[in-house]
Amino acid sequence: IGAVENFAAHHAAVMLKAPWSCSGRGVFKAAAPLPEAVRRRVERILEAGTGDTYAVVMIDLDDLKEVNDTYGHESGDQYIISAAEILKKIVGESGLTARHGGDEFVLFLEEKSEEALQEKLLQLKSAQDSSEAVLHDGQHVPLRFSMGCCFIDEVAAPYDEMLEKADIAMYQNKRQRKEKHGKQPRMKE
Repeated sequence: IGAVENFAAHHAAVMLKAPWSCSGRGVFKAAAPLPEAVRRRVERILEAGTGDTYAVVMIDLDDLKEVNDTYGHESGDQYIISAAEILKKIVGESGLTARHGGDEFVLFLEEKSEEALQEKLLQLKSAQDSSEAVLHDGQHVPLRFSMGCCFIDEVAAPYDEMLEKADIAMYQNKRQRKEKHGKQPRMKE
């Protein structure tokens, strides 16, 4: 990716508002546009061929527009930052968590076994409806997201193809979730 700059934790909130990425190895500013930087990093990991089990996961935050419209854009920024922190904690040191743009994130999961990868995906699924964002005024609101996954077998497809498959699965999940939860956000009073 070029030079990787590590920043103190107190800078992370500012960086996550911009097209920056956070990974298990710290927060970095991509030398290339973020989608290209993530692609290169994933391709380098796959080329190394460690024998690990991999997946690409697309995340789309639910209700960001409603948070912005109800509580203001500063709260919307905090909603995104809260999501980044939750996702990074689940992905851990072995994977990659990157803001893909707007309210989307791309995760690259790397685990030693298929069972460990499935456990990580179960943690993400659990977090879909059980997470909270703390807004800039201290108010807590439910933080929900839709997600889609593309497992990477021994012969990895091109990154764009993997990302597209994960994106299609994410939009299928989003439609299912809207049917289940409805279109209106369930904000705490």
